Amino acid sequence: MKRSYARENAFTMLYEKKFKPEISYAELYENALICRELEDDPYIKGVILGVAEHEEQINSMIDRFLRRWRRDRISKVALAIITLSTYEMLYMKEVPLRVSMNEAIELAKKFGDDKTRKFVNGILNSIAAIAKEGRGEDE
Repeated sequence: MKRSYARENAFTMLYEKKFKPEISYAELYENALICRELEDDPYIKGVILGVAEHEEQINSMIDRFLRRWRRDRISKVALAIITLSTYEMLYMKEVPLRVSMNEAIELAKKFGDDKTRKFVNGILNSIAAIAKEGRGEDE
């Protein structure tokens, strides 16, 4: 499965989770395999289960850069995109930061509006700076 297609599927699962907090991430993934007839994909599974494992740290990182906003007031589209990209930047070192950022912006363009794109870009730029330090990268 092409990575951008896998990333879009991971995004839609994270978006769906915002409406179904009672379902576990593992159930969400398993249901998507059946309902969407997806193949078991290591990237998607890694993201979904990784977000579940690191949800508290990811939310804390997102909250750190929300100026005059609360996480529960952000659009579910923007929050799902930011969650996905934050997970990639902090925990998937094999995904370059620029790739994660660019793919997040593409998702925001596709599923949000111009305000969503700008908001996502602003938050992720701040998170990328922290992730860059954690990765020991110069640029």
